Amino acid sequence: MTADYFHKDSLRVDGFKRRCADCCNATARRNYAQDPQKFAERVRERRRERTAHFESIGRYEAA
Repeated sequence: MTADYFHKDSLRVDGFKRRCADCCNATARRNYAQDPQKFAERVRERRRERTAHFESIGRYEAA
């Protein structure tokens, strides 16, 4: 696995997502096309959750 074919995922042991980047991108495009507002809200919510998680374990540093 390399960063050329897989997105990074700091929560996984090997550091990469299970699905290839092309598959992840295709899924994201399809979901966004179905309902852009809903997709954008889900992205914002996940960001908030991940930020809170990393802050709680001391691995988050604001830029």
